Amino acid sequence: MCWLGSPRRVRWPAGLLESCLVEVARRLGAARVLALCARTTDYAELFRRTDWGRTRKEAVIVSPELYGLGGAQRAVPLAIGEALSAALSGRLTSIWRSGSGKEVRSEVLA
Repeated sequence: MCWLGSPRRVRWPAGLLESCLVEVARRLGAARVLALCARTTDYAELFRRTDWGRTRKEAVIVSPELYGLGGAQRAVPLAIGEALSAALSGRLTSIWRSGSGKEVRSEVLA
């Protein structure tokens, strides 16, 4: 698992982070790459910019859906943690909900 600082706060050379994501997935032999993050974050944008099509890997962004209800700074991290646990145990499905009832939206990129 790799944690990156916000892509906007550091001036990375163009394409470096995208290349790193692809290379990590390749070295791990991953067939599927799953990003768990809020839909509108820098992390989601980085994941969208990455050319997953050339990797022949399934790439999916999974984001908690709050429907504009607010409380994202608390609700999103909690829902992401629960979604990670569900993903690791094979329970993350299209109808999965967090303990507080938050749905997740899956955005398939490749």
